[in-house]
Amino acid sequence: MTFTLLTAALLSLSADPSADKPRPPNPFAPTLPQLTKEEEDNLDGVIDRFILADTGQTKGEEAKAAVKDFNALGPEAVFALIRGLNRAAVADQSCPTLVIAKKLTRILSTTEDEDLLEFARDNIAAGVERSQHMNVLKDLRTGCMIRKNALARRAESGEKSPKSMSSADLAKAATTATGVRQRQILVELGERRDVDALTGLVAVVRNGDKDTQALARGLLDKNLGRQTAEAVRKRLHDDEAEVRKAAARAVAAKFPALAGDLIDLVTDADADVVDAAHQALLKLSGGEDHGPAAGATPKEVEAARQKWLAWWDKQPKGK
Repeated sequence: MTFTLLTAALLSLSADPSADKPRPPNPFAPTLPQLTKEEEDNLDGVIDRFILADTGQTKGEEAKAAVKDFNALGPEAVFALIRGLNRAAVADQSCPTLVIAKKLTRILSTTEDEDLLEFARDNIAAGVERSQHMNVLKDLRTGCMIRKNALARRAESGEKSPKSMSSADLAKAATTATGVRQRQILVELGERRDVDALTGLVAVVRNGDKDTQALARGLLDKNLGRQTAEAVRKRLHDDEAEVRKAAARAVAAKFPALAGDLIDLVTDADADVVDAAHQALLKLSGGEDHGPAAGATPKEVEAARQKWLAWWDKQPKGK
């Protein structure tokens, strides 16, 4: 099974909870599906190819493909990532060790699976007797313990996990939570495709500190990028300016066929939306610029809209 096919299979598992034959849970991490030996071997191969690319042993398109495959790995690959981390640490391969450790940190710091945290703590650094990166491995193991203790405290307090909360409750909590808890809530909102999720992200974009604003804005963009073209088309006319801006960026990134709908935003009442629409159109046109310039008069704005419409009329169908 190729990595691409493996990825598709895993995605179908998470996307279709009503599948006739769902995977049994992994005995070491009940929140993850149990993979076959062949699938685990394929994941090991992805990580080995990444290590070769990251250490300069492969180059060009082969290296780019290896990095792309590595970046696409999700939580299901955590066991292979731990094995790869230990191999890289034993070989004192600095860059691969640090990159794999960073990916594992993202997965383990947000997991709700206490068994997975226990497994990771026991197996990170297993077989690594000496390495210049022992502190990195120790920090990861400590992080597992901290996360597990936090989950235990949350269970004792009766606090709900973000995944078990409604989008409406997540949206309310997004602006009052702090630290790791707020980040977890925002990440979960980024996965939801309803109006409440967008409302929660927008609230943080408006009122959060600089770092949380940036996180919420990025999640808002990713959220819209995963929705259907029709859903994004509707968001171009959303009441919230932040949503309209995010929809404009989504059109430029993933929905070029909606450029015709995007053009109306150059006449938007919000200057930031106009700028987002203008920048998106510049990207879609390959740099062809029909305005409007900042501070343009209503007449100039309308002229810009007409020029963009004329540009769009000349584009091939389905662009």
